[in-house]
Amino acid sequence: MNTNFTRRSSRIYGKSTALTELMINVQFENSFFQSNNSVKSSVELHFRGPPYPTGMENDLIFIAILFMLKKHVYSRMTNGWTSIVPVMKLITGKSFRTEKEDVVYTALCPSIHLYDLGEKKIIPIHDIALLIYRAISIQKDKYQSHSLYGLAINVFSDSLNEDETVVIPTDNEVFHEIGKLRLLEEIPSSIIDKNSDEYMEDKKDKKYNPKLPDYITSLKNPNRKMMDEYLKKKEANPQYKGKPPLPSVIFAADMETIQLEADPRIQIDESVGTFPNQNKRKREKQKSPRHYAYAASWMAVKPDKKLSKADILHSFSHEYRFTDPDFYDQSERVLSSFIHSLVREGKKLRMTPIVYFHNLSKFDGFVVAEHLFTKHNDEYDVILQCRNNTIYEISVYKKNQFRGKQDSLKRKEKRLLLRFRCSLLILPDSLENLAKQICPELGGKEEMDHQSVTLDSLNEEEKYIQYRRYLSQDVFLLGVILQSVQKYYWDEFLIDISTKKTIASLSLGIFRMEYYDDIKHRMYVPNENADKFIRSAYFGGHSDVYKPKGENLYVYDVNSLYPSVMVGNKYPGGRPVWHSDLTEHKLEDIFGFVQALVKCDGINKPFLPSKHPVEDTLIFPEGTFFGTYFTEDLKYAKSIGYEVIITCGYLFDRMDSPFDAFVNALYKKRMKAKAAGNTVAAYICKLLLNSLYGRLAISTECDQTIVLNKEQTEAFVRQTPTKDVMVLTADINIISYIESMYDTKRKWKPPVNTCPQMSAAITGYSRIKMYPYISRDDCYYTDTDSVVLSNPLPEEEVSETELGKFKLEHGGVITIGYFVSPKCYLLRQTKKDNKFCEIVKFKGVPKGLVPPLFFDKMIKNIEHIDEVTYTNYFRVDYKFMTVNMRKSHVSLRMNSKKRKAVFDSNNQWIDTKPVQFDKNTMRAQLARSRNSEVLILSLLSRDKRLKKAFNGKKESPPSDDESDSDWDYCWWACCHESHFYSREVLSGS
Repeated sequence: MNTNFTRRSSRIYGKSTALTELMINVQFENSFFQSNNSVKSSVELHFRGPPYPTGMENDLIFIAILFMLKKHVYSRMTNGWTSIVPVMKLITGKSFRTEKEDVVYTALCPSIHLYDLGEKKIIPIHDIALLIYRAISIQKDKYQSHSLYGLAINVFSDSLNEDETVVIPTDNEVFHEIGKLRLLEEIPSSIIDKNSDEYMEDKKDKKYNPKLPDYITSLKNPNRKMMDEYLKKKEANPQYKGKPPLPSVIFAADMETIQLEADPRIQIDESVGTFPNQNKRKREKQKSPRHYAYAASWMAVKPDKKLSKADILHSFSHEYRFTDPDFYDQSERVLSSFIHSLVREGKKLRMTPIVYFHNLSKFDGFVVAEHLFTKHNDEYDVILQCRNNTIYEISVYKKNQFRGKQDSLKRKEKRLLLRFRCSLLILPDSLENLAKQICPELGGKEEMDHQSVTLDSLNEEEKYIQYRRYLSQDVFLLGVILQSVQKYYWDEFLIDISTKKTIASLSLGIFRMEYYDDIKHRMYVPNENADKFIRSAYFGGHSDVYKPKGENLYVYDVNSLYPSVMVGNKYPGGRPVWHSDLTEHKLEDIFGFVQALVKCDGINKPFLPSKHPVEDTLIFPEGTFFGTYFTEDLKYAKSIGYEVIITCGYLFDRMDSPFDAFVNALYKKRMKAKAAGNTVAAYICKLLLNSLYGRLAISTECDQTIVLNKEQTEAFVRQTPTKDVMVLTADINIISYIESMYDTKRKWKPPVNTCPQMSAAITGYSRIKMYPYISRDDCYYTDTDSVVLSNPLPEEEVSETELGKFKLEHGGVITIGYFVSPKCYLLRQTKKDNKFCEIVKFKGVPKGLVPPLFFDKMIKNIEHIDEVTYTNYFRVDYKFMTVNMRKSHVSLRMNSKKRKAVFDSNNQWIDTKPVQFDKNTMRAQLARSRNSEVLILSLLSRDKRLKKAFNGKKESPPSDDESDSDWDYCWWACCHESHFYSREVLSGS
């Protein structure tokens, strides 16, 4: 049954509004009742749209629910119904998402009883309505950014008693009865008490806060305020003895390990585990050698104190050889003593120590975490922050000894004792390289053969001194590096590195505090639909092999490619606006991200990237294909010979770059630091410049890790799809699962401070900047920001220092170069006295294992395969949080399908050509697109022959005498076989 009313342009709301006046502004559609099972039924109502009403139109929601109650619920009260739950059906985006299955269901309030058990009678609809209106009012403005697809009432019963005598009132009768209730004219305070405990609790809950901005905000630096106050006092009174604000004390730590067979005393109980195969897999893994700590050391890094190796505290297995003869006990004592000493130091300094390991994320963290979980479970609560098999932080809390008891007075909050973090995430380079750049005067890392460490050598006094000296140097170097870096960040930006976990978050924080104007250059966070759409236009750098071998080559690299395009270009401004049909718009007049059909013929080095629907590889193809692109990419593609038809997309305003001040200031600091020989400042500025763009498009889907006991694990795996369950002890499991921001079962929670439109635009401008050099006939190879050419660039395009210009790599001409696939190449350079050096890179294989002769064999025979075997001594087993030794076998072969090889008469590989996309490729792309119908209908409206072909009136391809081009034929061949629409729909289009 449908009840339709005309919607007026202006709606009149308020407590004095007549109910009939409000109802005629509403369009109800498809209000119906359905019996789902014996204990649950439902009443549903849909609004006519788009446009749909918003989730904040409280009076509209109230009247619609009241309509359903009166028409379908109270008329069937003889069915034995006991309670109801009103539900909102929300569309989280105002457009683009319109399919019914994409609607999110949200309960307005807990269940409402229909019977007064004390009086044993039906509660009047007037009282039920007041409860519902109260629930709506509490959540006012919570869903103002959502579209309201419809409403539902879930009805529950002890048992269903069908009554065939039920009389359903007509719509006019229902409206008449509702009007007599005069509910909207009642005083709001009689419906909702804003001083009630429930209302105040709801207001305290963050999820009811409607004022969270939908854009990235600028920040005020709290440290700058403290510094300004100190300087004012110092200026007013030169004798002022107060101390200036300083960054916090941090800790540098390291450990050394030895590879041994697993502890034979550990017996695995076959009943342990959530899944049947967990114990078997764990027992098999324990047979391989594992890493056990034999030493762990740390030192406090105070910002105002010169560091000394005498400040380092050590814990060595050598020290416990008399009290604990067994090495496995010694190893436990080493780590336990290490952790306890850090906790004591934190209490002494009245702070929570933040302890940095330089490889916590991929090595040390797994050793520390396993020890904490298995040996200190009764003493500490441990929270592991792990994402995509990378440990970001290990938080250690004091165990709440009263947890689970009834005496609430004895309950205590968990107290944070210390945090372990990875310095590699804020200084992404090896400790050896960092020492050479930041503190070369300290001598760098010492050399030591880790494989020569044995249980016997650990007890030798001479070896003990050697191992201790080596570990001391590592901890000392890390401490000095952290102190130097912390000092620079504080002096330049007044930011403490301990407040951020990664270099990307540091870069974003500095940008927001120092250089971002959220009024002039406001960057909006897109909603779920826009985010997903724009990310499909976010591609990486261009990496391709064009010619496999060349002589006398020049390798050029751009000075800060991404930062260089962040300056001076236009960027997406304002909120994204969805346009479902752009076929009548000119590409030159729009700015944003659109889906388009593109055609590329006769271009040897294509410009536009596309994901191959079968191989799932990013390639730069020739032919006709469908994709989502930045409009500036499409404009450039059109200028070099592409044909483009746009369909739909999100459009933005053109905005001046919000990154100008950030890039110019940091690049100036970097050049000044390099000129002054300040390697610390130059290194940090380079990191900050290259880290911001990626942070703005942080992934919405990632692997997450959670630590639960056995009972919690069983409940978790029933509700959440899990990747794996790691069994550490009889009651400790580590669950790995995928968390996606696009989970429609929950409320859309966009990643914090993300603007994927900015990152997509930056990478698009970068490809435009590089293409004139890539498209040259003498270009052999390219990798994002570098090109290999056989002719030198003009002098005006080359500079060692100027932002965006090229610099010559490797100091001169490359004698010969072999290029097998992206990130797999050999560069040979002749030096003085006819000596030469070789630069070999092969993705996925450790350095030094690929023989140079392999590349020459590959050119002569592209099917050639070499086998490489190596031992990985530090392989992390992510399933069981252990570090093992493992032998690996790698096949060296041609593994790229981004371009097709071209051979000479002797079957030698001499050139490449682009991959050709055919009709099957495009059909697969169109099948995966939700908006391809816009393009198809547009083409049908332009071409009568295509329309006839779709409707079965012409089943053969066009003849030669017809005026249609190959472009049209491609559409006929592709779309005719796809059957996107029924013939009846197409014939009416």
